[in-house]
Amino acid sequence: MTVINHDVNAEMCLIGTMIVDQEIFDRACQTLDPEAFYDPVNMKLFSILKDFYTNSIVLTKDTFISQVRSEEDYSQGLSRLHECLQFVNRKSSIGFLKMLLNTWKRCRVVAACQNILKNINKSSLEEIREVIDSTQNKFDGGKPVDLNEIYEGEFEGFKNHDAWLENTQNSHLTGKVITGHSTGFRELDSRFNGLYPVQYLVLAGQPGSGKTTLALQITRNLIENGVKVAFISLELTREQVYKKLCSIETDIPYMTIERGMNNHDFHRYIPISRRLKENKNLLVFDHTVKSLGHLRSLLRKFKDYGCQVVCIDYLSLINHVNKNNTERIEQISSAIREELKELKLAGLVLSQLNREGEKIEQPEMYHLFGSGQVGRDAYNCIIMTKKRDQLMRKVFVRKNRFGIMQDFELDFNGCRFIEYKNTIEEEVYNAKHFSVHKND
Repeated sequence: MTVINHDVNAEMCLIGTMIVDQEIFDRACQTLDPEAFYDPVNMKLFSILKDFYTNSIVLTKDTFISQVRSEEDYSQGLSRLHECLQFVNRKSSIGFLKMLLNTWKRCRVVAACQNILKNINKSSLEEIREVIDSTQNKFDGGKPVDLNEIYEGEFEGFKNHDAWLENTQNSHLTGKVITGHSTGFRELDSRFNGLYPVQYLVLAGQPGSGKTTLALQITRNLIENGVKVAFISLELTREQVYKKLCSIETDIPYMTIERGMNNHDFHRYIPISRRLKENKNLLVFDHTVKSLGHLRSLLRKFKDYGCQVVCIDYLSLINHVNKNNTERIEQISSAIREELKELKLAGLVLSQLNREGEKIEQPEMYHLFGSGQVGRDAYNCIIMTKKRDQLMRKVFVRKNRFGIMQDFELDFNGCRFIEYKNTIEEEVYNAKHFSVHKND
């Protein structure tokens, strides 16, 4: 088993400083999770500290010691707590740790490592910055990085570019018009070039406009065409997700599936349901996302599983310890953007509108729930609204980093969305270029 780079003294230094300095306490609780600590005793002490922060309990040495004593096998925790406080008095600089927390890019205390601790007594801020920079060059989330690998990776990127250029040209010569994964909707693909790595596509809309249905319809087309998709459902259960997918596939209304179907619908439903549950290209996660660290870990696991697209339904339901809702949404959105870019995943992220945006006919990006930062982070942003007849949806393209800003409309038949297909030529065009899976 490989042991990750760690330094127990660095962890003790941080815990001790959190107890004596309120700013470090607040910032560390917002930034780190208990899993970031290597030593189990340090992990437990930090968990207790974070409970103080989450429950808004005033932290003092006495209250903290009292809480540690209430834990099982508390003697080891008290002994370690004493060491942490002694370590702070002996070696640490509060000003230094404030700067250190600002520069840690990963939620892992072990990234401090021995190089920083050996140089912790440097007095000059410039010298401290040099130490931090040199350590970050050597460590990325606890994993050693060879600087030569960085340069080789850059040159490797040019090779990938050549391969991409050749594939793009071949696609053009054979008549294909998109290079990303097709969503199954011509209007979306023609504007966004399908779904491609690092893309951050925000899908927002009024309540009941069909955000989840459209996201699931896109997911269904992707998995049927061999694309692995992770669907993070923070609103629906796994079974509800599968029922909605079956409703989209069979045109049987969702409430009919819930309440009971006639024999004809039942015999159509069963094979579709089995086929979806056996499809290895779909991974549904329907548990709570507890923190940004948990979110980052999930996305990395999905990448390891082979997923190419991640769908999040929806953004504001991700938990993050921050009392200011605007800042909370901004930090969640920034984390999603960073991970999509680093892992080279395509992301379809659902968002609500604020109260003003829900009431007007043509919402803008600043009407996204929580913060306009979501729209600024996104590569593409579309907002859906209901039209008066309730069967038509107006889709406003509010941001398109690399394409045209042109709105369009979709029909809704109660189970799924349908594009206008006015001509036989257009039907042939869709079948040729977008490989839309047909219903059985």
